[in-house]
Amino acid sequence: MMPAGNYLYNYNAFVKGFSARDEHGHDNGLGMSLSTEAYALRLLYVAGPGPIAAGNLAFEAGVVYTRTQLDMDSVDSSTVSGISDITFGPSPGRHFGAYHDLLALLVTAPTGDQDPHRLVNVGRSAWRDSGILGLDLVSAPGYRSQRAGKRGL
Repeated sequence: MMPAGNYLYNYNAFVKGFSARDEHGHDNGLGMSLSTEAYALRLLYVAGPGPIAAGNLAFEAGVVYTRTQLDMDSVDSSTVSGISDITFGPSPGRHFGAYHDLLALLVTAPTGDQDPHRLVNVGRSAWRDSGILGLDLVSAPGYRSQRAGKRGL
């Protein structure tokens, strides 16, 4: 958990794929290529210590702008761009000496454009939730051991 304050994170991804593979790793012969650009902003607000024993309460919201183009030999190409689904929720975290934990309960709202007749979409047209549990143990100066798990609810 970050110290109390406001944080803005910017993540960028550029991905290109030139073939689709089957379960054995062989080209499936569809003549497929994919290009995606994604720009994500994540706003994180961390409150000062409060009612959570030795911890902080945080709230985060994230939004992604994406542009994706999919080409296939036998189908017209599909290009879509826009704001994807928005994710938000609370993340309480605690600190006990060398031990730290974090529990995030995030919800994704179907705010992105979704058309079932397109090959690619920026949204998924469905509400989703996920829970994230992060555990961290700092046992010696300069050494950090992390254990984290993510599971949809």
